[in-house]
Amino acid sequence: MLFRAVAVLIALGWTASTCMDFLDKYATHQREHVQHSVLAESPLCTEPKFRLATTDVNNCDRAERYARGEMLSPVGAAVLETVSDFAVCGRGGLRCERAVGAFVASSFPAAVALVVVLAACAVFLQKRRIEDALRCELPLSSSAYPAVKPFYIATKED
Repeated sequence: MLFRAVAVLIALGWTASTCMDFLDKYATHQREHVQHSVLAESPLCTEPKFRLATTDVNNCDRAERYARGEMLSPVGAAVLETVSDFAVCGRGGLRCERAVGAFVASSFPAAVALVVVLAACAVFLQKRRIEDALRCELPLSSSAYPAVKPFYIATKED
């Protein structure tokens, strides 16, 4: 019962957050659409001398595509942007790129730490096996009985 209530609460929160995100993106795209429409009708884009003088910064080509209806509507652009946020790597793959970069940057220390932990585990298991063999007082001919006692094994005689 409690699990179901928590799951419903999380689902409602996620839905509300996604809707708010969509509305924010829709407002942004609507504003851009209006601005591109105004820009397409301005002298900057309609008069050739102004357009040629500001070719690299005027954004007239994009404004004309908006005016001709070749670009997505504000609703379509907002939906596409909201859905692309659900991708595993995020919009443009930046999440995966950052994760791989962080992994590569920390892989050497992580590999060293892994080797140290594995070596410590191997020594611990070997120590335990030898201590068990010494405690059981196996016959000397047994393969489990150590021939030479390692330095890290302490016995009562020491």
